[in-house]
Amino acid sequence: MMTLSQRLDYYFQKASNHIEMIEKALRYINPYYPLESNFKESINDDVLLFALDSLVFRFAKLQDWLGQKVFKTFLQYEEY
Repeated sequence: MMTLSQRLDYYFQKASNHIEMIEKALRYINPYYPLESNFKESINDDVLLFALDSLVFRFAKLQDWLGQKVFKTFLQYEEY
């Protein structure tokens, strides 16, 4: 069984993986900023669409992970 400290380390590592993927997607998307309101209709680049999809997916996963795992365990660790 893992200690709270070990669980936090593991959860932070998993969060870092999501952040890494978000940063990769942002590096690809960055040249297209600022996105215009009709950008979806004007995009014909499948890789860009994949990067946008990845960005949204990873951001949602990161938020879920932080809320379900990291914050709860951190509060236990801090004996709050």
